[in-house]
Amino acid sequence: MLKRTSKALNFVPYWQRGWTAVPCWQFVRWIPGVLNAQLSVPPLTPNKQKGTILMKRYLSRINIAMMALAVMGLATLTALAVARPFHLVEHGKVTITARDDTGAVRDLVADGVGTATHLGLFTLHREAVLTARSGGPIFDVQGEATLTAATGEQLRTSFTGTIDLSVGHADLIYEWTGGSKGRFENATGTTVWSVDAANGSYDAVAEGELNY
Repeated sequence: MLKRTSKALNFVPYWQRGWTAVPCWQFVRWIPGVLNAQLSVPPLTPNKQKGTILMKRYLSRINIAMMALAVMGLATLTALAVARPFHLVEHGKVTITARDDTGAVRDLVADGVGTATHLGLFTLHREAVLTARSGGPIFDVQGEATLTAATGEQLRTSFTGTIDLSVGHADLIYEWTGGSKGRFENATGTTVWSVDAANGSYDAVAEGELNY
């Protein structure tokens, strides 16, 4: 029968080997740290965290911008301009002043009142430059005008044409160039005006279309 001795087992207590005892509770705390270091994703540095936040904000703004464009596109399709017949009758006062003794270039100022489809009662102010053609009393006309409805809405227009001062008759083409904010803001269209003037007064009739 074998005899068990401490020498056969070569047993030396740890306090004789110079080891340092580690309490069990510290060993338990150390294990999760090792596992986290090997299995988990390293935490982001401050710079990487900042970059991630900025990227999220950037993508969020892109999404918002795309949604806004989609809404604007839908609104544009809904609000496409429609061509509408336009008729106008106007009466007013006009003055024509030569710029020099030759009378080759003259300034026209006219103010009138009238009624028009889509506007109802309106007032009108126009200014134009008349340039004489050689060999006769016919002048080329180029100007601008603003029509203001009783509601305060405005239509703006530019116009060209000719006027024969010997008989006081003008044929003009008006191009709508927009208006006040609202239904006339992006108005377009063309109207033909026939104007007869005498003794500082004039009468005008217009037919055409107004797109809004």
